[in-house]
Amino acid sequence: MLRKLTGLIALAALAIASPVKAQAFDDELNTGFGFSFGRLCGNGFSIRHLRAEGWGYQSGGIYFRNSERTYASLGGQALYTLNRTDATALYLLAGLAYNYSRSDESYHNDTVKGSQYELVRTRDEGVAIGAGLGLAFHWRNWERLWGSVDLALAAYKDDVLPYPQFGIHYMFK
Repeated sequence: MLRKLTGLIALAALAIASPVKAQAFDDELNTGFGFSFGRLCGNGFSIRHLRAEGWGYQSGGIYFRNSERTYASLGGQALYTLNRTDATALYLLAGLAYNYSRSDESYHNDTVKGSQYELVRTRDEGVAIGAGLGLAFHWRNWERLWGSVDLALAAYKDDVLPYPQFGIHYMFK
């Protein structure tokens, strides 16, 4: 099932951004600021530089902390554009990311005589490394607003799994 889904996504990406003949592209709109979510790109705010040809990058991250939770994510990707038109871009990606989360929860323990609260702390952290294929696109009414959908094969902790990634960026000169 997972292989079929991966194959369908790759086939759709190739069909949408087929390298027949690229349309004219405003190469000055190649840097954007926005949000990204995924195992390799870093969750949160991100900056992306995606050129019409050749190498680009994306980095992103966020840090959040309150009295009960801490969350941090920082990632970076190298992007290599295979084909770019006015409306789409097909690219390869390779990335590395660090993710950390901790939560503190207290609960009342009724099994102990008297009133007693216990603190339970859960922590999860790890580094992911991987590569994949991505498709960026813009909506016709908003030329500068680009979305992206990536499928990356990443090693995280003891697993190697395909991870989807999503992003939305406002492109500027």
